[in-house]
Amino acid sequence: MSARPLRGSILVEWAAFGIAALVVLGVLAAIASMWGTARPGELARIVVDVTGVEPVGDAYAATVNVRNVGTGTAAAVQVVAELEVDPQPMEGEQVIDILPGGGEHTVVFVFPSDPRQGRLDVRIASYQDP
Repeated sequence: MSARPLRGSILVEWAAFGIAALVVLGVLAAIASMWGTARPGELARIVVDVTGVEPVGDAYAATVNVRNVGTGTAAAVQVVAELEVDPQPMEGEQVIDILPGGGEHTVVFVFPSDPRQGRLDVRIASYQDP
């Protein structure tokens, strides 16, 4: 006597197969969509904005917003801040590990002198194209 599967269990197996196939097709469609919109070799376009300065204890914290307005990804983004006040200029450096296209990151530079009393220059010194 041969064992025949019940009709209900076959339907459940086909339903599970159909759901799994839809999930796999959805993932493949998402990958294809991202692959089709990626532009190899496009560089990041990074802009910096000082968004505020406030006293913190005996020092001053300058908050800087770093944005990638391009579509390329940047890695190891080196942000340099130079503050010119008397008696001598001061410099700080921050490194952002990864900054994707359209992404933003906030960094804070701490100086012993008030940046509002001098000239604060914040710029991107370098980054890597991953």
